[in-house]
Amino acid sequence: SSMDASARTFEYDPATNKWTKKKDCPVTIANATGFAVNGKGYVVAGAQDGIAANDLYEYNPTGDTWTKKKAYPESQLQGGVAFTINN
Repeated sequence: SSMDASARTFEYDPATNKWTKKKDCPVTIANATGFAVNGKGYVVAGAQDGIAANDLYEYNPTGDTWTKKKAYPESQLQGGVAFTINN
């Protein structure tokens, strides 16, 4: 279905208008929130195996690596919205 969970990660290059496959996130997540800060990407919460999750993962494009960070303090967050200002 169009709402399937995924661990796939892609990087978009606006200069070339192309997507490049990167290392998969260590977990499969649906309805997560993503944002970027200081050149790193973050994926938080959503659902894992149909169960609400509050995990936070950091993606470092320099090393093409994922690191699990401190969990989000709320237990139920799916489909949130995030944005970054002046970054």
